[in-house]
Amino acid sequence: QTYPELATDSRPPARRIYIPALDGVRFLAFFLVFISHYGAGAYRTLWPPLSHALTIFAGFGWIGVDVFLCLSGFLIATLLLHEIAATGTVSVGRFYARRVLRIWPLYYLMLVIGFGVAPLLLGQTGTPAYTNLLAKHLFPFATLFGNFSYAYFNRDLVAMDPSSQFFAPLWTVALEEQFYLLFPLLVAAMPRISTRAALSGLAGIVVFSAATRLYILGNGIPYPMVWTNTFGRLDPIALGIAGAIVWHRHEPALRGLKLYGAEIAAAIGLFVLSMSFPQVGRSLPTVWPRFATGFGALLLIVGAMRYRPVGAVFGWRPIAWLGKISYGLYVFHILAIWLYTRKMAPYFGFVSRTLGPLGDLALTLGVTIVLAAASYYLYERRFLRLKERFTLVASRPS
Repeated sequence: QTYPELATDSRPPARRIYIPALDGVRFLAFFLVFISHYGAGAYRTLWPPLSHALTIFAGFGWIGVDVFLCLSGFLIATLLLHEIAATGTVSVGRFYARRVLRIWPLYYLMLVIGFGVAPLLLGQTGTPAYTNLLAKHLFPFATLFGNFSYAYFNRDLVAMDPSSQFFAPLWTVALEEQFYLLFPLLVAAMPRISTRAALSGLAGIVVFSAATRLYILGNGIPYPMVWTNTFGRLDPIALGIAGAIVWHRHEPALRGLKLYGAEIAAAIGLFVLSMSFPQVGRSLPTVWPRFATGFGALLLIVGAMRYRPVGAVFGWRPIAWLGKISYGLYVFHILAIWLYTRKMAPYFGFVSRTLGPLGDLALTLGVTIVLAAASYYLYERRFLRLKERFTLVASRPS
């Protein structure tokens, strides 16, 4: 059996490569994280079945991180594979420019808010806790290694609650940026290797990542190292890239498969199975769920692309728009939760009395959306338009 080169027999794309349904999947990933950080206790007074369901989601909202990482790997690999098809290579410099212009402006804005503006407004500057925050977290987060300081000095981070929590979710962004520092170099070599070799290498990354988690847990290294360590978090990204390679080479055949939704059912099954075991990072049986949720995310992505009804739900314009601003939703959601619960809730007491916790949840989500939309249209889009100058394969319009 022969394995074709990844870029052969492919033509440059004639139009933008943009699938609105995948923006919907991106919003789903954010919403799972949002439900988790909003807090399980917020749902206890609801109708018992609904309370139970939301409490479960709150406890396992971490799945949203794996969905996001898998989707990121899938989309970025897809664009780079099309770039290889169109130009014969990958422009590493342009790739870095695009990543910088998309990620860094909002990332560093939140660092300014978390390390400077918020502590100043809350009167926390000059305290020992603030000194510890600067000493232990400013340099790592500023250099995109905040996921490691988050693991090593988590207690010092929590001690500055709430202002330090505003930027805490950025550890996932730092982790992703570390991977994408090397990724374009690997993709640039793909035209010279076979599909089998590429997939074998990605499978090796998945195995190595699981082995890293096993080592961390087996040696009793305290949580959250197993949760934030880059080398233990590569499964979903590698699976997304592998899915992009297979889809790029065999899209017509994959679209023609008569699976009758089996992949989506399998994705849901993998998510539920992962929820049936102890929380990630607390015991050895949790070594494998990250692979399970990453693979489930890949199956969900493929299902959203293969089935029109599923794609129509995820690609519905309001949902796709929320996915479009999801980076801001993720960056600002902790700040939004704090703003509503600490500052705004007293003025919306009628909402709690009328609609209960779901009303407060909806308003908190609304505050998050307002912050993210303002950030996107007033700040981020300036950089996104500049980013288009470095784009060789057009994707979602800014």
